[in-house]
Amino acid sequence: VVFSAGAYWAAYRLKGAEIRVNQVDLIDVDAGSGLARGTHWSNLYSPRADTYNLSLRPMQPILKNVSSRGGQMWFAWLGLPGSGLGGMDPKTVNPSPWRAAYDFSPTLDEMDGLPMQTWSTRSFTARWNARWKTPPATDVFERDDEPGGRLVNPLDVPMERCLFIYDHWVYDLGTLRPGQAVELDALSDRAELKTLLTGSRTVMDKIKKQMERQTTPYDQTSVEVPYILRAMMFFEHAGGQSYTHLSNQYQPFVDLSHLLAPDRAMLVGTVGRDHPPATMLLRDNLLLGDPGRRCQTVYRFVFPVQPNPNKNP
Repeated sequence: VVFSAGAYWAAYRLKGAEIRVNQVDLIDVDAGSGLARGTHWSNLYSPRADTYNLSLRPMQPILKNVSSRGGQMWFAWLGLPGSGLGGMDPKTVNPSPWRAAYDFSPTLDEMDGLPMQTWSTRSFTARWNARWKTPPATDVFERDDEPGGRLVNPLDVPMERCLFIYDHWVYDLGTLRPGQAVELDALSDRAELKTLLTGSRTVMDKIKKQMERQTTPYDQTSVEVPYILRAMMFFEHAGGQSYTHLSNQYQPFVDLSHLLAPDRAMLVGTVGRDHPPATMLLRDNLLLGDPGRRCQTVYRFVFPVQPNPNKNP
C-alpha cells in the first residue's frame, strides 16, 4: 500500500495536475501582395480523463496586422490515422473508454468532444490565411549580384535570430527592434544558406590527400524546434530526402526553397515566449491558460527584389 501510494504521489508530482500546451507558429507574409498565411503546431497535455472542445484564435501582434476578412482557418489533429505503428489508435495500448466519436465544425476550424485519457497528450495542426493590412514597406534591389537598399522590422515586437536570405546567401542580422532599419549595402559577412542548413565544411581527406566537402548528418532524434523548422522551411535546398532521410509529403507547403532566386529576398526572425504567441489554443472559446507554456513564433517575410536602379539598360 505504501509503495502504491508513493508511486501515485510521484506520478502526480512529476507529471503535474495542470493542462500544458507547447506550440510553434510559422507566419509567412508576401510583402508584394500582402497575403499572409499561418501554420500552427501544438501539443496538449491533459492531467485527467476529459473531453475537449478546441479551436484556435489569432492573437497579438498578428491581430493588429492581419485582416480576417475573407480569411479561412482549418484545425485538426496531427498524426497518422489508423491503428498501425505510430497511428492515432494503436492496438498496443489500453482500449479507449469512450465510444462516442469527436466531430469537426462545418467550417473545419473547431474540434468538438475530443477525448483524452489521464496523463495523455494530443498533437494538433492548423492552417489559416488572411491579408496583411499594411504590407511591409520594402526597398530591396539587386546591386552587382548582391542585395542593396533598406529593410525594416515591420512588427511591434523584437525579432530574434534574424536572417536575411538573398538567392543562396544568408546574412545574420541578430536581433531587430520594432521598426529598426537595416542598410543592406552595409552587410558584408555572409555564408551559403546550404552551409547553414547542413553544417557542411571543408576538411582534408588524409587518405586521398585532398580537400573535400563534408556535411553534418541530419539528426532525426533532435527535439530542437528551430533546428527542425529550419529544415522544413528550406527542405529541398538542404538536400531534401537524400540529406534528411525523411519524407516531405505531409506538409510540403512549408518549404519555400523554390523562392530562393535573385528576384526575391527573405527575412526570417523569431518571437519568443516573452511576447504573446501568434495564435492561442481555446477550449470552449476560453483561452487555455498555461504559465509554463513554451511557444515560439517564426516570421518569414518574402520581399520582391527590384533590378539595380543604376545599371544601364
